[in-house]
Amino acid sequence: MVNNSTFYHNRATSYGGGLYNSEIITLTNSTLFDNVAGIAGGGIWNYFGGTFTIRNTTIASNSAGSRGGGITNELFGELNLWGVIVAGSQSGGDCYNETGIEGGIVYDHGYNIIEEGTCIAAASSMAVDPQLGLLQDNGGNTYTRALLEGSPAIDAIPPGACTVTRDQR
Repeated sequence: MVNNSTFYHNRATSYGGGLYNSEIITLTNSTLFDNVAGIAGGGIWNYFGGTFTIRNTTIASNSAGSRGGGITNELFGELNLWGVIVAGSQSGGDCYNETGIEGGIVYDHGYNIIEEGTCIAAASSMAVDPQLGLLQDNGGNTYTRALLEGSPAIDAIPPGACTVTRDQR
């Protein structure tokens, strides 16, 4: 389990610039920014039966050479998204889920904002620019990308559906 962390400016020659998973991991209240993978999964690469659960996390401005600048899920991977923002991928798209016989599966548990509209299915999820600020000290122990005034992510999760009482800061 990874909580309240920032993954910034990491590089991988092939897969998983920010995080690389083939096991079971939960990422909560974190930021992945400006990570790069030469082939796939600039921010996150989940594969080979890995289960990756992401909650209340911002994945922005990452890039990959061919697919999934923000997130790549493939080779029987399971991706669970709750209140996640994925946006501004520099190349490779925001979220790539491999389909077909060796594909992965994505569960959209709601209240996700994925700018390009990929990997979302729940009625409460949106394909829209989340309007994020720069990576900076917004208070707390780690750098974050604050929501700008007028961001559609502000109060996007109704109080009754929000299980998080503290953010990354």
